[in-house]
Amino acid sequence: MRRSIQTMLILATLMIPAIGVLQAQSGKPVMAVKTFENPPNYYNSTVGTGLTDMFITELVKTRHYNIIERAQVGTLLDEVDFGKSGYVEQQSAVRKGHIKGVQYYFLAKVTNFGASDKKVGAGGFVKGVFGGTNYKEKEAHVRIDYRIVDATSGETIDADYGEAKYSKKGISFGGGKWGTGAGALDISSNEFRESMVGQATIMAMNNIIEKMDHSFLEKHASRAEQLADQEATAQEEALEALRKVPGQVLAVVSRDMVIISLGSSNGLREGDRLVLIKNKDITNAEGQVVYTEEMEAGTMMVFEVQSDRSKAKMLNGDMPKEGDTVKIQ
Repeated sequence: MRRSIQTMLILATLMIPAIGVLQAQSGKPVMAVKTFENPPNYYNSTVGTGLTDMFITELVKTRHYNIIERAQVGTLLDEVDFGKSGYVEQQSAVRKGHIKGVQYYFLAKVTNFGASDKKVGAGGFVKGVFGGTNYKEKEAHVRIDYRIVDATSGETIDADYGEAKYSKKGISFGGGKWGTGAGALDISSNEFRESMVGQATIMAMNNIIEKMDHSFLEKHASRAEQLADQEATAQEEALEALRKVPGQVLAVVSRDMVIISLGSSNGLREGDRLVLIKNKDITNAEGQVVYTEEMEAGTMMVFEVQSDRSKAKMLNGDMPKEGDTVKIQ
């Protein structure tokens, strides 16, 4: 029983580290942006990573959120399954989601990313420029589907997509470098940002930010605070239960040094006072013990604590002996 109660305290302590710290500092909801899934045919590229960084930059500009650094998000999600079934289980979501006080996860997949050629016009419409022949219009199309998930409950709060098209007539898109699944794409470069796909990407991201209901997310009753209160209460109850578990006198060096079997894992602290308990036997006329009752025989104060034992000195009462019971006062 004692070991199980100690386990309760350890679990309660581990679950409460930093919930809501960032939100408490600014009043803004805390969001973690998961790396975007790559678009089709870009399996080995850095498109998803690059677009994630671009989106975080645009999201920060709104000043509506505290954003968890992307480098930390992988650690938060290493045991959370955002697949078809959502979270593996709610307890897992709670345990992992709140290590950094995250309230929302932003999940996205790039479902369309690239450019296409199409023939436009003919004859004299562009005579003198294209020699009276048909010419091509390059059009970039970017679509990003997203979900916003409550990190505590696993509930999908919002789901939509951002989409944009950008076109230029008669201007080269830049060859096949961006139109294929090549991994050489450098999304951080000015060349990409100034390209049609780059422009369409920025527009699609702005479309997402326009669709996001920032005021709703700020006011949404995420269960983070409720969870924090529940965990704090559970920790207090577990600690109180531990402090009620009795210990024993292990050794008596003197009245100023008594070794007891309670320590910090039992919630014991330096300065705590303990009650020394001695058993008093009640016998019948034949001298047989018919009842044993506990009697307070003195008090002692803890002055040095280890995890599983402590030192205490007698303040008053009888001299203790090995095997006597002690309880936190």
